[in-house]
Formats: sequence, C-alpha cells, structure tokens
Amino acid sequence: DLLRKEANFRNLTENIPGVAFRCLDDHRWTSLFFSESIVELTGHYAHEYITFDRHFSQDILPEFLPLNRSNTKESKGREVYEVEYKIKDRNGRIKWVNERGRYIYNKRGKLIYLDGYIQDVTAQREREETIKRINQHLELIINSANVGLWEQNLI
Repeated sequence: DLLRKEANFRNLTENIPGVAFRCLDDHRWTSLFFSESIVELTGHYAHEYITFDRHFSQDILPEFLPLNRSNTKESKGREVYEVEYKIKDRNGRIKWVNERGRYIYNKRGKLIYLDGYIQDVTAQREREETIKRINQHLELIINSANVGLWEQNLI
C-alpha cells in the first residue's frame, strides 16, 4: 500500500508544470524533496539537493537572495507566499522563476517546513520586456514626429 501511495505521489508531482518541493525554513532552505523536473530547470538532479551536495539558495542570483528571504519572512503570518526571482542553471543560463509556497505548521503552531512549486517564467518575462521596449520605441517615434494623434472609443 505504501509503495502504491508513493508511486501515485511521484506520478502526480511529475505531471505538474514546474518543480514541486519541500524544504526547511532555514538560511539555506534545506531541501527535503524536489521533483525530478528540477533537472530541467537547474541542470542539477534532485538527489544533489537532498544529499546536501548543493543547496537551492546557491542557484539564486545573489541580488535576489535578500528579496527572496524578506518576501518569505513577510508572508509567515499567512498560509501562502509567492515570489519571483532569477536563478543561474548549471550551464550558466539565467532564468526567471515564480515560486509559490505554503507554510506547514505542526499542531502547536511551530513552522516545520515549506511546500510549494517553482515554475520557469523566463519566456513570459522576455515577452513582457519585448512589449515594453516596443512601446518605448513607439512612444519615442510619436513624440518626435510632427503630427497629431487622437484616439476614439467606439463602444
């Protein structure tokens, strides 16, 4: 029965987009579980994090570590937190990720760990940046053109 439950859990975590995780709320976010899809995101295998050869905090770009820590600390009174930050994968590629998690407390109200998932949002961030650059370029063209523009709402 336990093997069947474990197989069901693995199937569930492997079929969701992104990376499922469980970690401690310590300075390194010590990993207790990472779904195998962590290798697609970071280039590192789950066992590297679980056996303490590597800590996920090592993948987070240094300028985002204080932001990440403060966002999760500010969320401790709530059940759920969400934060976006950049990581560097094994090959040196920079990626934007969105992390959503939940604080898990024991019966006495003591925080025991965090459960959540991390999703690669690099493509979305790149599209947003492209749109922003295009809009800035169009605004520059409009402002430097010697013509008038108007807008009409037909609804």
